[in-house]
Amino acid sequence: MAQLDFTVTDIPEHAVRIAAMAAIELTESILRQPGGREMLDAETARRKAAKAAGQKNERS
Repeated sequence: MAQLDFTVTDIPEHAVRIAAMAAIELTESILRQPGGREMLDAETARRKAAKAAGQKNERS
């Protein structure tokens, strides 16, 4: 399997801007849907719980 080796500084500024705009557009699109806010809130809570669980496992 091939491995890519790069850092964030290797990504051109225009590509970062395109990705940021796409993320904003996706978020706005989800928020316009019925139940979109609840869906985003649930996903945020899930990610935070997973991160907290991962941090607890690292300390154990």
